[in-house]
Amino acid sequence: MSKSSWQDVWLLVGLAILGIALSRLQTAARTAGRTDVISAGARMLVMPAAKELSSSANGLADWSTALVHARRLEDENRRLRALEIAAQNYEQDADRLQAEIDELRKLGGWEQAAGREKVPADVIGFFPQENRLTVDVGANRGLKPGMPVATYEGLVGRIETVDRTTAQVLLITSPAAEGRISAIVERDAPNPPPAGLLHGEGPDSMVLDLADPTATVKTGDIVETSGFSAEIPRGIVIGKVIQVQADPVYGKLTATIFPRVALGEVREVMVIK
Repeated sequence: MSKSSWQDVWLLVGLAILGIALSRLQTAARTAGRTDVISAGARMLVMPAAKELSSSANGLADWSTALVHARRLEDENRRLRALEIAAQNYEQDADRLQAEIDELRKLGGWEQAAGREKVPADVIGFFPQENRLTVDVGANRGLKPGMPVATYEGLVGRIETVDRTTAQVLLITSPAAEGRISAIVERDAPNPPPAGLLHGEGPDSMVLDLADPTATVKTGDIVETSGFSAEIPRGIVIGKVIQVQADPVYGKLTATIFPRVALGEVREVMVIK
């Protein structure tokens, strides 16, 4: 054998003897109930590094948990902010709609009709060529000819004929003589409002014949019911003045009125008893 081979053999033999000696040393220490010198030394060398690694691992775990919770909290805060904004928008929309309803009621004259029974009805037929519509209530709800029919926006017409469960409504735009309605041009007190007689001129216009040819009426004025009859209360909006015609020769003053209510789009009405 070569010199290097003998060196390897003696190295292996030495390591084997050392291993046997260390094993007997550890066995003797365990039998005596104590830690052997080799294990104690190894622990002393490894423990500080192990503590550092454990601390780093725990810190990393805590950081990961905090990151996950932070993201959850951020998502929850974002959701709560969205809910808060939605609630604010809902409240604003509700206030706006209530204000619009109050304004429509005021414009439609419902406050002036306090104490009068209002019978709700659905429109089940519309006949523009005849300037009338049909509602689904009649004598069964106490309806009678002449009663006004309106929405919260304004006047629609008057009951013309009544059956047991339906009624025909003559629209305010009807040229028929029985469709004429006493009306006034809205004015702030104490100025007396110009008054006259309203009659229809087709599907979307009316004419107000003013009793006083010298009355002051201008485009944009609001025309409403006068309340001079027992059937129709005062203050229900009819429409707006879109043109004024004066005839000094015949001493006549008229105003063309555009209806407040889109009559062809009406689906629900109130009959004022």
